[in-house]
Amino acid sequence: MTVFKTLAIFLTIAITSCCSLTKTTKASSESDIEKLQQNDKLFLEQGYIKGTIVYSDIKGDCEYTILVESTGTLFDPINLENNFKKDGTKIWFTFNGLRMMNRCDKANPISINSIHKRME
Repeated sequence: MTVFKTLAIFLTIAITSCCSLTKTTKASSESDIEKLQQNDKLFLEQGYIKGTIVYSDIKGDCEYTILVESTGTLFDPINLENNFKKDGTKIWFTFNGLRMMNRCDKANPISINSIHKRME
């Protein structure tokens, strides 16, 4: 008889936790969205720009550029760290323009001051 009671208690806990897990997941998703929105606001207030890493294997082209999402401008970062060298990586960044000859036709060279991956 105690085996049946133990099994009944276990099943009750399992079923109850499944239902509450769904509610918790929904609540945490809403919380995550709010955190992302607050994070975006903080980066914008600090002068960061939204960008996306773009890879090209075309000869004579810049291998990695940053596409500025708000304007469509392409930049050629001369100091892009290896962990950001992945096509499609969403980033926040700040930069300084450089007075040097372009390394490719489509993008102006920049020096990245600060860069962070975006959570989207």
